Amino acid sequence: MRGAQRVSRSGGPRAGVWELFAVPEDAELVRRAFLTVGDGRLCSSHEHRWLTRDGRRRLISWDTTAIRAEDGRVSHIVSTGTDLTEQRAMEETLRWYRATLERLNACGMIGIVSSRTDGSMMAVNDAFLEMVGYSREELLRHGSWRDLTPPEFEHADNRAIEELEQNGVCTPFEKEYVRKDGTRVRVLIGIALLEGSRTDLICVILDITRRRKAERDLEEAYALHGKSEARFRRLMEANIIGVMFFHLDGRVLDANTAYLNTIGYTRADLRAGLVRWSGITPPEYQERDLRGVQELRQTGICTPFEKEYIRKDGSRVPILIGARIPRAVAPTKAFHSWST
Repeated sequence: MRGAQRVSRSGGPRAGVWELFAVPEDAELVRRAFLTVGDGRLCSSHEHRWLTRDGRRRLISWDTTAIRAEDGRVSHIVSTGTDLTEQRAMEETLRWYRATLERLNACGMIGIVSSRTDGSMMAVNDAFLEMVGYSREELLRHGSWRDLTPPEFEHADNRAIEELEQNGVCTPFEKEYVRKDGTRVRVLIGIALLEGSRTDLICVILDITRRRKAERDLEEAYALHGKSEARFRRLMEANIIGVMFFHLDGRVLDANTAYLNTIGYTRADLRAGLVRWSGITPPEYQERDLRGVQELRQTGICTPFEKEYIRKDGSRVPILIGARIPRAVAPTKAFHSWST
């Protein structure tokens, strides 16, 4: 959006129109820019924030030019303004997304692929190469994510493309890729169209193969817990996923090393009674926990859900968590399992 204003150099009150509309903290900047042009410079450029009638702030870029009368004196100053508010907001958003992708790429856990809807890939990171077992040259020269997708998951890809065409993003979904050695990797994938494109995509991919295997093992352990507590204990000690035994009042009675490492507490902290699942739950997730406890009381099982825990150092860790009350224990005790 552009606009123009002509202001008299000697018009008294009219010369303060810029200060009238500039936000208070920018008023002096505007005054100096205005006077600089009038004192000899024929033009200048500057940016400042502008107050609209309804009180909103807009960032305006001004190009200011002095107009001289026949006697050589500056008679008027003309300023042309361009509203940069949305542009700067978009630039800031793009910087945030770029920084986020760089951090995800650096962590080595998330696969990132720049591709097109036809399946071709323009860029892949090392984490994705490790997932599928191909070299970067193989994928970029001859590879296609469609070729890596087993036939039974093609419909999921097609639904995602349809959703992208409608919304620009698709709901994250699970699928599998066929690795170079013929084995399969289970992934959770999210996709978004790049701004201004109908074919260029950015894909963020998480390998959930181990998590799915651990969940299957845990389901078997649930089913066999009454007959084979030793098998469940072996799963707990394998530390593939975090497991804890807890009381519904918030106490943690026992936990494996994976659980303690996830929340940043030590076994000494656990023995001292310093670890309470209710105490490390952020306020915004407490209502969800209460629903889970109610479900446990009613059915003996809590459907897995996502939440966060506050680690001992104050940072947060996202988790997927489920719970069950074993038949052999009191109805106020249960165990949790999770994966980050």
